[in-house]
Amino acid sequence: MKTSVLFCLLFLYSSLHAQQPSAVNTTPPSGINAQQNLDALGSPVTSGSNVVLSFDTRYRGFLNSPYLFDAWTKGELLFKNGTKYSDIDMKLNTYNDELMVRKRDTGDSIVVDKTAIQQFSLTDSKGKTMLFRKLSEPETKQAVFFQVLHEGNQYTLLAHHKKTILQADYKGAYSAGRYYDEFLPSVNYYLVTNQSPEWVKLKTQEKALLKTLNDQTGSLKNYIRENRLNPSKNQEDLVQLVKKADELAN
Repeated sequence: MKTSVLFCLLFLYSSLHAQQPSAVNTTPPSGINAQQNLDALGSPVTSGSNVVLSFDTRYRGFLNSPYLFDAWTKGELLFKNGTKYSDIDMKLNTYNDELMVRKRDTGDSIVVDKTAIQQFSLTDSKGKTMLFRKLSEPETKQAVFFQVLHEGNQYTLLAHHKKTILQADYKGAYSAGRYYDEFLPSVNYYLVTNQSPEWVKLKTQEKALLKTLNDQTGSLKNYIRENRLNPSKNQEDLVQLVKKADELAN
């Protein structure tokens, strides 16, 4: 009798235990299989932790787009927990400062939770890799995506790409005749001296730039002349000049 009762209790315990769901690993898998990674990003398991699924239908009736590049761009995404996604389609929304990835099987757009991101990279139309890192904006103290243009022993050069909206103006006798709202791009550059926590918002005109870079000997001014640089109008020239300043400071 006791044996029968014990057997029934064991059977009941086993049945109840079998009905309980097993623990689910909510960490997205790492690796280079792009489609597998995107399927994991869009799954119900991870949508509550690392990403939020969203359809990109907000921008209609605008000239231009809110994105850094209109087309989907290949890139790599690194989360703060160390998880990395490679060879995925991404867009950077420079109006809302959002990163989006695309599922290739369905075309769905996924807005990635900014708080989970450490950094990401995009490949531009020339095949050049652009590194972006989430940092605290010095004026607003909000976390935004900065492009890392140069990272040396003395100086780090950052760029913040931002688009704003120019409202339509088609009413009244003196209107500008703009029938659509328009996204206007801008870039702000910041110089970080690695021995100081202070950021300097760069003025890229030559005189102001040389003062910020502390060109007391005139070496940088001569370097601009010798290499025909125009840092106020050409980003590559600006980066080249900051790299030279970094070399001279070491």
